[in-house]
Amino acid sequence: MIVDSSAWIDFLRNSNIAIADLVEEALVDGAAVTGTIVMELLAGARTEKQLTDLEHLLGRAKLLPTEPEDFEDAALLYRTCRLNGVTIRTMSDCLIAATAIRCGQPVLHNDRDFALLSQYTELSVINPTQG
Repeated sequence: MIVDSSAWIDFLRNSNIAIADLVEEALVDGAAVTGTIVMELLAGARTEKQLTDLEHLLGRAKLLPTEPEDFEDAALLYRTCRLNGVTIRTMSDCLIAATAIRCGQPVLHNDRDFALLSQYTELSVINPTQG
């Protein structure tokens, strides 16, 4: 499963136990990330120690490559949602979703954009806090 930055943040802050537990399990069972997720997390590091800790933690996850077609597919996902009256807040989420769909991986998240994307596209998601 791809662990989105929103789930990593819940894990790091221990702010959502259900998601934090799933991240912990994913780290044992083969968590995956994309370059976009790595970028988002590393950009949020406030100290060099926090940056180093994040790099080590993310090093435990498999990095799924973003392929050229993922960019066009991300734009299509965005447009599909717009045609259904929903605006996704960030194209980064669409890019992560496109990569997840291509790789056949669900996205563990705590982000309404992924919930919306899953309603109108082939994206599979995991969020224990949403019904």
